Amino acid sequence: MKVLHPGTGYGSGIKTGVIIGFCEFDKNPAIEILELETDYSNANFKLVTIISGQENQLQIAPYDKYSGLFSQTDIVTRFDREIQKKELELADMKLKKEYFINDFMKAFKQIGVPTVTD
Repeated sequence: MKVLHPGTGYGSGIKTGVIIGFCEFDKNPAIEILELETDYSNANFKLVTIISGQENQLQIAPYDKYSGLFSQTDIVTRFDREIQKKELELADMKLKKEYFINDFMKAFKQIGVPTVTD
């Protein structure tokens, strides 16, 4: 489905979503939508709720066969790119920790500052 966020501009205000549930509250039933947010390099999910009886800023409409659907390959590639980025960040953090323990702490030992290993 298409999810329109009014006031954010036509192109950037339309996102892709999937209805994931209906909350059948007594007074204000609601529709829960899992919305896909994409930018140049990654993809994220956001849960949005449309509540009956309240002024809703969101509007929803079904996709038709002429709509520019995203491809599964494109989204999976974005997730893979984000995973690779996070793995590189993790490797870098582990390297910094190892450097600190092995090299930086030597300076503390030389001036007599107590360390975790002491």
